[in-house]
Amino acid sequence: MRVAPRIYRIVLALLVLALLGIGFQYFFSDRARLNRRLTELEELLSKEGPEEQIEAATNARAVTRMLAPGFVLVAAPYEGTITDPRQVFSGALRLRQAGSAVDVDFGSREIEIRPGSATGVAGFLARVTIDLGDRTGREGYRVRTVWTKEDGTWLLAEAEVLEVLEGDEGLRWW
Repeated sequence: MRVAPRIYRIVLALLVLALLGIGFQYFFSDRARLNRRLTELEELLSKEGPEEQIEAATNARAVTRMLAPGFVLVAAPYEGTITDPRQVFSGALRLRQAGSAVDVDFGSREIEIRPGSATGVAGFLARVTIDLGDRTGREGYRVRTVWTKEDGTWLLAEAEVLEVLEGDEGLRWW
């Protein structure tokens, strides 16, 4: 028995529509946008080699522009609670200046968008690797962040270091 070519075209059209819908959700959903903001933050904190002071400051300033009004960072193992964007700027700048190359990776991401609100929660494992010239320094943290969506842009409202997974005592970039 032969199925009419019209049926094939209908099935193909439905399949294409389904794939377009999935692609739209993947690229334009709030979850995908928040995931891209995390990637953007990784890139702002990382550097591949030596850089000029102005480039380091520009990237550190861009980190502070990702913060929501009233931002809170709880880093109990280190500074305690930080609410001043200038302290975030200083920390980002110190991190970028800590070595000739800095790699920040937010792996094992778990992102939840709270239904009916403009709030998302992202948990991840933050790994920091710094080329110190004579050796490589490494640190690892389990982090929880809360983001708010303001005018279509996800801003970091809260960040908390839940656990220090590994630490290089000689690193102390913070």
